[in-house]
Amino acid sequence: MCSGDRIAFIGDDGFLYAKEGGLSAGPWIEESPQGAKAGMLSCDRIGSIGQDGFLYAKEGGLSTGTWVEESPQGATAAMLSGDRIALIGEDGFLYAKEGGLSAGPWVEQSPGPSTAAYLSEDQSC
Repeated sequence: MCSGDRIAFIGDDGFLYAKEGGLSAGPWIEESPQGAKAGMLSCDRIGSIGQDGFLYAKEGGLSTGTWVEESPQGATAAMLSGDRIALIGEDGFLYAKEGGLSAGPWVEQSPGPSTAAYLSEDQSC
């Protein structure tokens, strides 16, 4: 996955790694607070669905910032864009919120269970 000048992947060890800058820039930085099932990037935010199924996010530079548990329930998929976060909960419904990390509330968006979540790409980075 990539966003702006950031690129990330989940390694064979199950952890999320990211770097920023040119493609030959380095080093890769372990970013996930625990093993990751999925990862996502958006400008100055990075997110991870942890092995426990919950969504975590942080903002700021790589290897800085505090991971914040974002999801009100387990997440099967998630997206970040600007100050918006969307996720599909364990119940299959789409939820979204906007604002700072830890801001709320989560607002149910789908009229029924969903299989994928999409946010428009943030063009500011």
